[in-house]
Amino acid sequence: MQITATKKVNDILESRTMEYALGENLAEAVELFGDDVVYKGHIASGKIDLQSYIRRLIIAKKTQVEIQELVNVWKPGVSTRQKRSPLEKAALSLDALSDEQFEELLKKRQAAKKAKK
Repeated sequence: MQITATKKVNDILESRTMEYALGENLAEAVELFGDDVVYKGHIASGKIDLQSYIRRLIIAKKTQVEIQELVNVWKPGVSTRQKRSPLEKAALSLDALSDEQFEELLKKRQAAKKAKK
């Protein structure tokens, strides 16, 4: 399997692609690395994925109870991302701003609007 990693180093985007055998299926992975390693990898990856999902639910202003209900039916490796319209994305971003940041943004938008006229 080819694994590619990319990193910006001194303002230059560096990329490397390496060959590494992870196994084509669960049986191969267990054969290559053993039950314990495969299980620990599953747990580590699952925790990260679940934390990311919970963070998205927090941003979406879900309650503790709502989040727990959604987590109860969550499955590792199954996409939970929902498509949002540009308006929904903007609203979520605006909700994350402090009052001061919102006021500053509003002033900038009003100034830009006046400059167009």
